[in-house]
Amino acid sequence: MSPGINYKLIDRRQGDRRKKTEIDIEIDRRNQLRRSSEGVSPLARYRLFKGLSSEQLQVIEDVMRVGNYKKGDHIIVEGEEGDEMYVLLKGSIEISARMTLSNGSSGSRDKSLKQLHDNYNIFFGEMSMFGKEQRSATVSAITDCYLGILTKEQVDTLSKNDPSLGYHLFRNMGEKIATTLRWANRDILKLTTAFVLALEGK
Repeated sequence: MSPGINYKLIDRRQGDRRKKTEIDIEIDRRNQLRRSSEGVSPLARYRLFKGLSSEQLQVIEDVMRVGNYKKGDHIIVEGEEGDEMYVLLKGSIEISARMTLSNGSSGSRDKSLKQLHDNYNIFFGEMSMFGKEQRSATVSAITDCYLGILTKEQVDTLSKNDPSLGYHLFRNMGEKIATTLRWANRDILKLTTAFVLALEGK
């Protein structure tokens, strides 16, 4: 078995943790991270790993855990602290956020922001690589999912051992964060404009 793997991987079912055997864990990991007949890593298609060599991807594969989440499971929860980043290997997820009600009550409700599928080659939770902060949204499995998991400690160690690998990882994360901020700024501008027009129309 590959070194560095955390064999306390769990199958999360309705919030309960059921330990899987080491053999089950390794089978899941190898199936999801199996290379093509040409030796191409499945991680190569993700923007997070853009610019990395086959050898560098192998190093990441050796430490990456694979988590199995069932339909309806929460992968991350808004407001909770976390130090893990996720790569969607198989399945579909939903991203939602709490919306404060406007009727004067103190309650809130979750609003679905988007649904994403494995063919989008996405990763999420990257803000936790820059420091321990509260999650800004909830991510739930809407089908059974397999996710590759990297912790901040693992990424820091990988970056220390191979600065080139670390440079590419953090640059790719930074590019995604910058894109997300640009989208958020556009959305804020649209909402502000709509609000002003609504006030002027009264």
